Parts: sequence; structure tokens; C-alpha cells
Amino acid sequence: MADAELGVMKDTDKSTPFMSQVMTPVPAAIGPEISISKAQEIMSKNKIRHLPVMVGNRVMGILSDRNVKAAVLSKWGDGFLVKDVMIPDPYIVSPRESLTDVLTQMIKYKYGSVIVQEKTGEVVGIFTLVDALWLLKKLLRAA
Repeated sequence: MADAELGVMKDTDKSTPFMSQVMTPVPAAIGPEISISKAQEIMSKNKIRHLPVMVGNRVMGILSDRNVKAAVLSKWGDGFLVKDVMIPDPYIVSPRESLTDVLTQMIKYKYGSVIVQEKTGEVVGIFTLVDALWLLKKLLRAA
């Protein structure tokens, strides 16, 4: 899709939900010095595929199940720490950001996930492509 087409999606419709209404609350976060096996355990226990990587209130990156699987399958296996395989500087939005604006950026830059963070630094949620598909499914069923 061309950028010009994406530009038309700029949110001017006040009925567009805010991220706080569509995000998945974050059940866990992880530090950069944690082992990949511990990260895998946390993801499995919480049935999640993405973890914000935090130092205090600062988001350092995001860890996806794909990062974990690639690390485990490499010749170094569990020798990796989260900081070695995380995606640094993830896309972060406010809970008050409109869904339409966030989707536009996700499409334009091919982001697979978005961290939702309050101005205070508290990470309150995450929004992924799977969440977007659930919304699409709900929309199609309502039609």
C-alpha cells in the first residue's frame, strides 16, 4: 500500500477507539539481563508472545517469541541474555493514541507490535498484529 493511501487513514473520526480500549494489558515485563530460558518460561506461563524489556520505568526493547526461538535454535542456545536478542527501541504509544493512527504506523513501518505506555513510564499494555486480527474478526462478524 502506498504512503499516499496510508495518509488518508489519518484519524479524524472521533469514534475511532483509543489504544487503551483495544490493547492487551501487560501481564509481565522482563529485564535485559535475564536468560533466554527464563524469558521463555515467563512467556509460556503467561501465554504471551511479546514481552517489554524494561530497566525501571524505561523501555529498552521488546522480546518476541521469534527472537527466543531463534536464540534457542542457534549454536549458543541458552547462552543468550534477553539484551542479546531483543528488538531495541520499539514503537511506543500513549493509551490515548487512536487505533487508526497506530495501525497506519504499523502498516507503514511493518511493526508487529506496539507497547502502550503512560507518561509516567508505566507500561500498561501491548497491541500486536494478532490483536488487530481479533478486531477485524469482530468487525466482520458484526457486519
